[in-house]
Amino acid sequence: MDYKILEKNIKITTNLLLELVNEKCWNIVSNNCLYILTDVNKLEYNNFHELRKLKKV
Repeated sequence: MDYKILEKNIKITTNLLLELVNEKCWNIVSNNCLYILTDVNKLEYNNFHELRKLKKV
């Protein structure tokens, strides 16, 4: 999938989710979102639990 299409789909879905949250929840949720798109197939690690542990150190 092309990154531009993916980014557009994520933004649309996020907006729909935020609308639902604002409608159903009493908590205030910010509309300020940041998206980081990464190809996970290009990462060196295939065990993401181990990668997370390494990043915490």
